[in-house]
Amino acid sequence: MWPEPLPNTFPSNGQTIFLKILIDKFESDLQAEYDIINDARQRISALKEGIAIRRAWIAPIRKLPVEILSEIFVHCRTVSWLAPVKISEVCRLWRQVVLSTPRAWTSIHF
Repeated sequence: MWPEPLPNTFPSNGQTIFLKILIDKFESDLQAEYDIINDARQRISALKEGIAIRRAWIAPIRKLPVEILSEIFVHCRTVSWLAPVKISEVCRLWRQVVLSTPRAWTSIHF
């Protein structure tokens, strides 16, 4: 691949020109490989995102009736007074459920 440098010698003008051309080619090849890696990373990221979206779509919690979710959200308020706020940020359905569950918002702190 590379001509081995000889110890205690300096390349001739012709060798220097050849080595500069070779270095430019290798740098170009290296950039092309980096581009391939970056493209692969982007495809991997898109695949991971697609998998996550589809897993969320078939998650068992999506099958729970709204009434059950509402009860769960009421019990969450004992964990933290911010629980209803955090729950409302999960998805549109959860926001609608927690906003229509007044008991989820009632909590007494001493």
